[in-house]
This record gives sequence, structure tokens and C-alpha cells, in this order.
Amino acid sequence: MNKSDIVVGLMFGDEGKGTTVDYLASFRDVNAVVRFSGGAQTAHNVTTPDGRHHTFAQFGSGTFHGVRTLLTKYMLVNPLNMAREANKLEKLIGYDPFTIAYISENALLTTPLHSATNKQREIARGASRHGSCGQGIGETQYYANNESEAPRVGDLRDLAKLKMKLEAYKAFAENEVGTLSPYAPEIEDLIASYAALISDRPIQIVSDSWILHELTLGYNIFEGSQGVLLDEELGFHPNTTWSTVTTANALQLAKDAGIPKPNVIGATRSYTTRHGAGAFPSEFNDEGWTETYPELHNKMGKFQGGWRGGYLDLELLEYAVRATGGIDILALTHLDYPYQKAVTGYSELAEPIPTDFFDGDREKQEVTTNLLSSDNFKTSAIMVDIKDEAHLIELIENKIGKHPLIKSYGPTCKDKVSE
Repeated sequence: MNKSDIVVGLMFGDEGKGTTVDYLASFRDVNAVVRFSGGAQTAHNVTTPDGRHHTFAQFGSGTFHGVRTLLTKYMLVNPLNMAREANKLEKLIGYDPFTIAYISENALLTTPLHSATNKQREIARGASRHGSCGQGIGETQYYANNESEAPRVGDLRDLAKLKMKLEAYKAFAENEVGTLSPYAPEIEDLIASYAALISDRPIQIVSDSWILHELTLGYNIFEGSQGVLLDEELGFHPNTTWSTVTTANALQLAKDAGIPKPNVIGATRSYTTRHGAGAFPSEFNDEGWTETYPELHNKMGKFQGGWRGGYLDLELLEYAVRATGGIDILALTHLDYPYQKAVTGYSELAEPIPTDFFDGDREKQEVTTNLLSSDNFKTSAIMVDIKDEAHLIELIENKIGKHPLIKSYGPTCKDKVSE
């Protein structure tokens, strides 16, 4: 049996996971791209050699190669957003991508009500905003953590039952944040939208056992979301995502399916980026940095916040590798961009960034977050000038013990090489 791969981001997201998946799908016979974390807030940009571009949110990033998508029980699925994404994809590939997508009946259902709650809560935080995407991902998971009868994708089969669940959720949400207007539709209108979606599109809702069986049929690419430094348990609270974005869910799926343990491919840029609020010790001080590091697809978001850049932080990279349990293969992306300096350590740290909050202790997480966020910590960064690509790779190898076996010099699969 072919050994599958897991692609996981080793920073704050936007490391090139989608384009790495697209590259693997360009020369491998892929059974499925398997999504195991995140939801509609995911934004994996893929550009084809003939110039087509798509930002993959809920469909797998192998879709340009005709690879089917499996959305597992660990996903938070927004079918209405997925339909809008499908409309864009269909124009690029010539057929409805729903025909090659399968969704677990147990995946949590994200609705416009969750998104409205998210926006109201984030607005109330004022200057202390967490940098949310405003997609309702955290609210979806938060409600499921508190209520066993949270809406799931399988409820689309029984809209009367779903309506009752949505009414219960709305009451819960308004007790938390107040009225959901003007961001939320009426529940009757929302149910009508779901009815129209089911009628118009080939939504394929399947059991978890069906998905596990499909995993046994060949080589799979498990496509991660966000980055390890945003993980709900191992990231730097409170600027994290409500999802396990390490390899844990993918490894559990492989174990449950009885397939060999997949290789872990960790992706990082040659420099560091971050969307929205949160600690960023290596952040550029130059306000004009985007001219040196132009970004076609990542912009300022109303709720998420600004697009930020900084030098490659080898301390955070090494931490991410430890947090995710180690990697087998390193994918180094954006080598076509300048890589001027790298942070090799911090004078205020007697030892590497601690892992003693791996137990999910949020208070310990916040202590480390506050440390990373402090101005004194920024000034204690130990940086070296990078001479050339070979020097950059040497620094990375010395820090994490891995040579990049996948290198990316541009956005398309033709711009990548493997060793």
C-alpha cells in the first residue's frame, strides 16, 4: 500500500500548504485529498501553469488535477460558502466539483448564525480583538463543546430537525452576545437556502466508516489548515484557531482506517508571515516591506486584521516541529523572494521556547504569548545575515535537522523541485 502524506504548516498559516498539495497531485496517482482541520476560513492559493488561480477553502487543493475531496468529521463545514466556492471552481475546471467531494455526516455545520455571533463578539472586544476571520469557526466549535446537539452536516437530510437546532443555537448565541442582527438571516430564510442548495447541487453526505474505507484505496494527501503556531492547544493563546491543526487528526484517521502511518511534510516560507493580531517577534519594522515581498492573494481583512511579514524565525520553526511531533520532509517555499535575515535565537531565553503548555494549559500559553509579544523580547532577537540559499538551508538544517526535500520557487507546480 502506498504510504500517504500529511501536509502541515509550521508557522502562522500561509506557508504554502495548498501549493504543496497541488504539486504532489501533479505527479502522483492520488486517491483523495483529505481535509482534517479548519473550515471555510481556510485560504489555500493555487495557481496552475496555464494561469488559472483559485483560493481553496473547503475543496481540496488537488482539485485542478481531478482529485476528489474527503471532508472528514474533524472539519467545520459551511455548505453555503462551499457552494459559492464551487461556482468559482466550476468555471475553472469545467464541471461541478461537488461531484468529486464527499462530506462526513458528523462534520460540524457552520452557518451564517455562527458567523454573525463571531462578528458581534469580535466587535465587542474592541482593541483586544483576537484577529478572527469572522467566519464563525470558533463559535461553531465553542457551541459544540457546550451542547451535544450542535448542528452537523447530516442534519441537512432533515431540515425540520435542523431548524430546531438552529433555533436553539440562536437563543444560546443571543444570550452570549446580544442580537445577531444585522449580520444574521432569519432562520426561515436560512432553511430555504439549505433546501435550495440540496435541490440544486449534488451534495454527497457520507458516513465516517465510508470515508475510512476510501482511505484504504490508495495514496492520500492529508491537507492541513492554518499553522501549528495557531493550534488550539499548542499555539499562543488567545490568538489561536479553534481547531487541532497539528497532525493529530490525520494520524488518527490513518490509524482508524488501518493504513500505514503517513509521512509528515512540514511547510514553511523562507520568511515569516502572519494574518491579524498576535505575537510576532521577527516582524519587519519597515512599513514598505510589501514592496519587497509582494502578496497577490493575502490582504487586510475587516475582522482578521492586517497582513504582516517578518524574518524567518528559526526558534518558532523549531518549536512548531516539536509541537507537531516531528516531521519527515521539509517543504521550503517562496525561495523566489528575498531572504535577508533569520532569527537564530533570543538572548532572553535560557532554553528553547518551553513546551510545558503542551498539556493545553491556557494560562501557561498566555505567559509565553506575553513573552513573545513584549518589545524587550523583540530587541533580544539574535539575527544573522543570510548569504545565499545554501546558507539559509544550512541554518535550517542546524536548527531542525531537516534538509528541504521540496523547494518552491514560484506559485505553480512547475516551479517546484524535489530531491
